[in-house]
Amino acid sequence: MSIQQYTAGESLLMQAGDLAELVINKQYELQPDLLLRFGDSGKAKTKQDSIYSLNYLAESVIVNSPILFTQYVSWLKKLLEGFGITQEDLSIHFGLIQETLIEHFHHPDKSVVLEHMNLGLQQIAQQEQYASFINDDNPFSTDVAQYLEYLLAGNRRQALDQIVHLLDEGITIRHIYKYIFQISQYELGRLWHEGKITVGQEHFCTAAIQFIISSLYPSWIGNGSKGHSLVAACVGSEQHEIGLRMLADLFEMDG
Repeated sequence: MSIQQYTAGESLLMQAGDLAELVINKQYELQPDLLLRFGDSGKAKTKQDSIYSLNYLAESVIVNSPILFTQYVSWLKKLLEGFGITQEDLSIHFGLIQETLIEHFHHPDKSVVLEHMNLGLQQIAQQEQYASFINDDNPFSTDVAQYLEYLLAGNRRQALDQIVHLLDEGITIRHIYKYIFQISQYELGRLWHEGKITVGQEHFCTAAIQFIISSLYPSWIGNGSKGHSLVAACVGSEQHEIGLRMLADLFEMDG
């Protein structure tokens, strides 16, 4: 990755708000029915989504990873379906982002930004598969399904008791993290993404998992150290820390 490519992404991040305003003005002029369908609040949310999209595009350029942007587009497409945003609406929106970048974004490595943007446009037309993360490949599929059922029912104590029971049966803490905690978080994300659970349920379950992880610390933490240190932190404005917290725990388990 060249320094120019990096600065192209940085420049796009700084201009995202202004570019998003131009995109929204274009889209609502082209599709005036959007205001009737979603109201003024919908227009404001569309602008915020435009900023998010431009930010993801910029980050994908900065780290030279087009898949970062195409995976975001796949995620966004499925999420917006639940709010009545059609694939056509999204295609028009991303086409206008591309048009706005061509007209108003100026940088020596602008072509790289447009290449990533074009891949995102192509991704909109792809058929997506959203299979459950709880499957027969998981040796503890029955256990994680029961654990998640407890959480979604609001039974935090039963969920904790189940984990303690598995540990008492000899299941290692590493396997609990890998096959129970990690998979249940993936599945929660999928259920929320498809509109099958509410934001409130997702937040409760995530907070419950954080509580359960913390409750298990006395059973393994302090079992010896190899004298190494590790600092783990979320990137930029990212606040979803539970995956990183679990990874840091795995390093600590290994000393």
